[in-house]
Amino acid sequence: MVYRLRKYIANIPLKSKMFAISLFNIILLASIAVIGINISTSSNNRLLYRTLASSLSYSADKIYDKLNTIENMTTIILGNTTIQKSLTTMKNSPDYTRRGEAYRDLTYAVSEHYQSFGINNINYMELHREAFVLYSNLAKSEKTPLDIKQKMIEAAEAANGKVCMFSEYGNEYGLFVSRNIRRAENISLESLGTMLINIDIEGIIEEAAHFSDEYEKTIYMLFDKNELIYGSSEVSAEEAVAVKTDMIGNYGVVLIDSGEFFAVKGKIPDYDWDYICLISYSGIARDIKNYQIWVIIIIVLSVIFTIIISHKLIGEIVSQFSIIISRMKVFGKNEAEETVFSGIDTERNDEFGLLNRQFMYMVERIRNLIAVSYTTEILHKEAQLQALENQVNPHFLYNTLESVNWRAKAIGEKEISLMVEALGALLRVTLDKRYSNFSLRSELEVVQNYVTIQKIRFEERLEYQVAVPKEFMDIKVPKLTLQPLVENAIRYAIEESTEPCLIQISACKHEDSIYIYVKNKGSYFEDNLLENLQSGKIKANGLGIGILNIHNRLELLYDSAYELRFYNEAEKAIVRIKIPTGERCEKDV
Repeated sequence: MVYRLRKYIANIPLKSKMFAISLFNIILLASIAVIGINISTSSNNRLLYRTLASSLSYSADKIYDKLNTIENMTTIILGNTTIQKSLTTMKNSPDYTRRGEAYRDLTYAVSEHYQSFGINNINYMELHREAFVLYSNLAKSEKTPLDIKQKMIEAAEAANGKVCMFSEYGNEYGLFVSRNIRRAENISLESLGTMLINIDIEGIIEEAAHFSDEYEKTIYMLFDKNELIYGSSEVSAEEAVAVKTDMIGNYGVVLIDSGEFFAVKGKIPDYDWDYICLISYSGIARDIKNYQIWVIIIIVLSVIFTIIISHKLIGEIVSQFSIIISRMKVFGKNEAEETVFSGIDTERNDEFGLLNRQFMYMVERIRNLIAVSYTTEILHKEAQLQALENQVNPHFLYNTLESVNWRAKAIGEKEISLMVEALGALLRVTLDKRYSNFSLRSELEVVQNYVTIQKIRFEERLEYQVAVPKEFMDIKVPKLTLQPLVENAIRYAIEESTEPCLIQISACKHEDSIYIYVKNKGSYFEDNLLENLQSGKIKANGLGIGILNIHNRLELLYDSAYELRFYNEAEKAIVRIKIPTGERCEKDV
């Protein structure tokens, strides 16, 4: 897969490659710019978070101080001498006059404390006894249902003098603090009454979060776990709970019905209340979006402009290569010099000018070589071949061998006659140019003549077998493909050993190819013999030259569809030749 991909890339035109590289770099830079925009936006959000978080931390501390002050105020009220004495008189004295005076003192004390501590965002105060209730502000007190008040009073009585804070009604009626008043005299701690205080939570938040004026719209929400204590009027209770549920981190952008907001979350110390601040994000988002749009437009225009310029510059560079390549093709057709050099700019001082001048110099040199050296060499070779043909006349050899054969038969030497006939047939095939179109049948006849001569020499030590189906006999093979392989087997298996040698030639079909096998005992092939011969790792002499000769002629005839393999198997040296037939075979090897 990797090889195919590399081959595909290698075959892509130079212009496309250069343009692809430029386009990749352009896209990479554009991507980096877009990533930079996103990083800038994230940085803006983090900066906004840090700014709001600092203000939020301050406001949370202010809210905590207010609530802590109110708790301390309850301790002051409960320990007030007038309230302690008056409540004790109201509870234990049977004298109506004294009880009336005590009631007036209590009324005055409640009113005085309300006036003193009202600046701490207290809506109203109530002092509850079994027989009466004292109000600091009756109009505000009547807004809270009696059943809610009764629950808080009962909770305070059960708390035995501890401060009870009620936040569950905060969004509708505000926060409540209730505390049972215990008799301090003689540390009797008997219950004298219950103080109920209603706190203006909205006023506390608005006072603590004074930084809200810096932003277009600000919304505040206060939660006790998942219960809404307070929420600005711009959001409903359901929206407030949804914002808290959806927030994953300490800040982020949220969407509610009234618009898009940037949300920051904090906590009120000691009370474990969550405090969420929402500021309008519409203006910020609009500015960021406009900034992103303009940057993207600039990037797109820059990319388009760069692509156009790159295309023109690359086209200009590649056109010079195209001119040189076209002139090379013209030169290959042996056109006139004026045609070859037309369009070549030799006045340029860059690399293309140097390349053009070198091309012209190369053309002149090649033409000189063709005119002087190549032509002379061809004539010399032709003269040598002609002299060789004149020296060795095939007809003279054939006639001489016929005469020897006739004399051998006349004196009864059958083996000499047989050897001469085989040698004559062998020479006729190898020397006669008419045998250029060779078949497997013809090649087996050559091998048979060669083996006939060798069997007379080695007698019973040489055994030769052929198992080739008749339907394979007419396939085309280069002349002298099998004979050198049989000669090699005889040389290494018999001449260099005293053991008998069996040489087998067989053939079979597999898919659309015919496989020819030459096997023999007594010799051995080196690993990767053909590859080592081609690479020069093994010096090509004797057998090596013959193997390379067979390989080159098979490649010339069948291109890459053939196969020539040398290997060892079951103590046999095996040569396998694959020859394509163009026909599907019925059985495998």
